[in-house]
Formats: sequence, C-alpha cells, structure tokens
Amino acid sequence: MEPPELPSADEREWILDGLADLIEEHGAGPFVAAPLVTNTDACFPDRASDPLALIQVRARRLLDLAGIADARAVVHDGRSAAPPDEAFALQESIIEYRAFTDTEFEFVVHKLGGDDVTGLLAHEAGVAFRHYNGLREVTHPYRGTEQIPEEELEHVCSLELGSLATIYLGLGVLGANAAHSPRHGGGTAGVMHYTSWHIMAAGGLPAQALCFALAVQAEVRGADDDAYKALLTNQKKDFAAWRSALAGQRDRLIEQLGLPPVGEWPAPWAASPRPYDDEVAPDSKGADELRQFNKNQPVFRVRNDRRISYAALGAMGAGALGFAAIPYAGLVAPLLAACGGALVAGARGARLRADFCSDPNCSEPLAPDDEVCRCGGWVAGEIGHPNERLDAEESLRDRLADADDSGVA
Repeated sequence: MEPPELPSADEREWILDGLADLIEEHGAGPFVAAPLVTNTDACFPDRASDPLALIQVRARRLLDLAGIADARAVVHDGRSAAPPDEAFALQESIIEYRAFTDTEFEFVVHKLGGDDVTGLLAHEAGVAFRHYNGLREVTHPYRGTEQIPEEELEHVCSLELGSLATIYLGLGVLGANAAHSPRHGGGTAGVMHYTSWHIMAAGGLPAQALCFALAVQAEVRGADDDAYKALLTNQKKDFAAWRSALAGQRDRLIEQLGLPPVGEWPAPWAASPRPYDDEVAPDSKGADELRQFNKNQPVFRVRNDRRISYAALGAMGAGALGFAAIPYAGLVAPLLAACGGALVAGARGARLRADFCSDPNCSEPLAPDDEVCRCGGWVAGEIGHPNERLDAEESLRDRLADADDSGVA
C-alpha cells in the first residue's frame, strides 16, 4: 500500500520533532501507555441536562484523562443572541480554552452546533495541557509562515501543538475524527425538502497529519488497539496506509522520538472513570436547548396544507390503477384516473394542516395549538408564505411600538 501524499516529508519531521519534545519534557508514559480515548460511555460516563453543563463536564473529563488531577473546568457562555446562519446540524461549534488559575480551567463557548463537540474539546484540552505544564513553544508552525500575520503566529503554533498533544495524551482518535468530520443536515420548507453537506475542521492540524502521528504511536506501541476502529472512514484509510508504510520501523521511531528502552516503559493503564459526584441527571432537554436560537423572539406560523403532496400521491396511485383499464377505456384511462385521483386526494390534503415556522433557519412543523416553536420563538401570528416574514415582523414592531406609546400593556 502506497503511503498518502500528506503530510509531506517536512511536515512528518515536524510532527516527530513535536512528539519528541513532549516526551522529553513530560515523560514517555502517556505516549506509550495511556488508554486511547474514544467518544463512548466507557470514557465519558457523565451526563447533564443543560448543554453548557455537559460541555463543562466533558472538558473536565478530558483534562482528567490528560493527567491533570483535580482539574475543574469553568465554561463561560459567549454566544451571540443572533440566530445562526444555517441549519443547526451544519453549524460549526467554536469553543476556546482561555486560561487556568490554580485548578480551574476557563473555556468560552462562542457558538454551538451539531458537530463533534467532544473532539473539538480534545484539541482545546491539548492546548490547556501544554499551557498548564509550561511547555515551551516551537518557533515555527506546521506549515510555512508566509500566509500567517506575525501577530497571529503564536496563536497558530499553540493550536497546532495542542492538536499534536492529543496524540501524546491518548486523545488522538478524538482529535483526528474532529479534524475532518463531514456533516449533513436538512429540513422542510413548505413542500420542499433540502439536504446540505459541510466539512467540520477542528483543531490546528489536518486529519492527515494526526493519522500519521497515530500510526507512529501504534507502531511504537507494537500493537493495534480497538480504539482505532472508531476512526472515521477517511481517517481509517489514512491510518491504515501509514501503518503499512511504517511497518518494521519501530526501533528507528523509538530512537528518533527519544524514548527509553521498552523494558523501562510503564505498564499500560486503563480508562475506567466514574461519574463525578456533581453530575446532573440526564434528560432530553439538552439537544432542544441547543436549538433555541430564537428564544423569546417572535416567529410566525406559515399556513400550509398537504394538498400538493396528497395530489401527487393520488395521481400516482390512481394512474397506476388506470393502466389496468386500458383494454376497456383505451390509452386515455391512466391520464383520466391520475387527474381524478389528484383532484380527490388534493381535496383531502387541503383539509390537513402542515404549518411550519417562518424562520428559514428553522422551518420546523407547527401543530395547530403550538404557541412556541422548537427554535424557542413564540408564534406571533400567521402568514401565507415565508416571503411575508419580514413584512410581518415590521408590522409587529410597529404594533408593539404603538402599544408602548399608548400605554397599552
């Protein structure tokens, strides 16, 4: 099997040098003996009903797995009140490690989406690990500096080295998956259904670089781990290619990384965390709360029915039956049957409501008695078409302003 083209030879040397620095400055133990963490209940047994609380306990767990004993994560909500630009499933989360004081590590949530938040936090935990241990930064980034402004160079290096630290700490499977994670989402606007795709990219290194580093770690350890089966399809392919290319190079890699003789390595340890004592009982509110970008804001019910979909189904069904009548009524039978089926079924569908939310970033169905949409918006009125939303919002603002001016509550 031919090795992948990426990372390049220079980039591979940078990765090996970075791992060697971590081993030199913080010991060989995590690289050769730490459990390989995957996004499973066995590694993350903690639950929380609130999305920010869940992020906080996940960050705490990752810091714990990174060997920072008694660490406490503090998550600050830095999200804007503005609605997202796209469907929830396609939003890319932005969570940033900021600083630590004593045993408290501060993270800021700028945006939440439907991507791999645990993998994103793994990269930030790598940055926090380096910061906490005072590890020196290299003076050059993974790639050239030509396109990187000088004032951003230190930050870029920090992200890259934090991502590399995920390999050293046993968080590499999480980091590699989050570095290139395809997502798709869709919705319904009236009778139209749409699906969109987006690639989420977390951390400071590309997935190919992390897969190479994972393959180096696997070759050095001398055995494959079931955790590698959790790699996504593309990552699994790159990892397998590099495992094949590095086969038989264990002794060279051990020497290049500055590892001690194998007989001096610590015994592998297992990840068997218990839930924290302050965990919150799980429930189903978390996902819905993440969606509530219109909380306490007005939205409108777009009046809709099922006449078009029913008419289409009626035409197909009746038209198929009409073919059986061709010997008796001629070739026109399927056409007449389809028209009749469409009229009857369409009339039936016209009596069935299929209202939906006016916000194009939501478009969730609304039952006749719904007063609040899943996006958190309160239903302020009814319109006939999504294009009427802006006019309806302006009219509502005028009415509310007039009510304020007249003192009407």
